Amino acid sequence: TRIATRFGLRGPAAQELNVLGQQEAATAISRLRSPLPVSQMFAAARQSGSQIPMTKFLSTADDVTKEAAKLSTEARKALNPVLKRISSISDDAMVQGKAFTPDKLQAELEAFADLTKSIRRTGGQGGRFADKALSAMLSDLDEAANVAVRSPSTSGALELLMARKAYLRNETINEMDEIIEQAFQVRRGMG
Repeated sequence: TRIATRFGLRGPAAQELNVLGQQEAATAISRLRSPLPVSQMFAAARQSGSQIPMTKFLSTADDVTKEAAKLSTEARKALNPVLKRISSISDDAMVQGKAFTPDKLQAELEAFADLTKSIRRTGGQGGRFADKALSAMLSDLDEAANVAVRSPSTSGALELLMARKAYLRNETINEMDEIIEQAFQVRRGMG
């Protein structure tokens, strides 16, 4: 109704305009998504032999763990879901020789991005630590992609670059989609 009132529309006409506006926005956004599923692109990079060193993430995980150890027991308890997830990913990376396959990193990125969004949405604790860890994972992916650019003959270089671009594009589109959805929510007292 907010959009419709600008045009002097009220009641059913206003509601219809808002429904159509939301549908048009969703359709436009869906056209921007990568035509191939991102998971399929990361799997192709793995099959071609790409490995992503988790150097930045492992260093950040160590820093976060040390920083959390300085906090009170109560504060650490509130941060437990984030710290457990960071520790789990760190342990996996150590077991796998401090490197992930592209599809393993993609799965971890998506799961951790969901955790970070959930923390922001609910106002939960650990957002700062989660952001640091997510940023470090993305930095490791960026560094692997940069190495691929410098030596395109490296096994899986092109596939890794394409997967990285598609992942970042889809994450941006997901954020746009959430913003559009929020824009069309009718809040109490707003009409």
